[in-house]
Amino acid sequence: MNDALGRHAFNSSLPHPEILRQYGEVIADAPERILKILEADSAHIRELQQNIFNAKKDDKRRIRWMAYSLTAGGYGMSALFAWMSRDVLAGIVLT
Repeated sequence: MNDALGRHAFNSSLPHPEILRQYGEVIADAPERILKILEADSAHIRELQQNIFNAKKDDKRRIRWMAYSLTAGGYGMSALFAWMSRDVLAGIVLT
C-alpha cells in the first residue's frame, strides 16, 4: 500500500539521499554542512561513551581496593585482638 501511495520509510541519522540532494539544490553546500554536523555528533557520542566506560572502570577499581582494604583491616584487627587474648572480639571481627 505504501508503494502505491509513494511513501517509503527511512530510518537513519542521515536524511534520505533524495532529501539530501534536494537540500543541495536549495543551498549549494547544505549536504556538506549536514554531513559535518553528523560527523561531529558521532564523534561527541563516541567520546561520551568512552568517558562512561572509563568512569565505570575506575569505579570498579575503587570498589576492589575498598573491599581489599576492609578485608585486610578485618584480618589485621582480628590478629591484634587474638594477640591481646581477646578471642571473642577476634572471632566477632572475622564473622
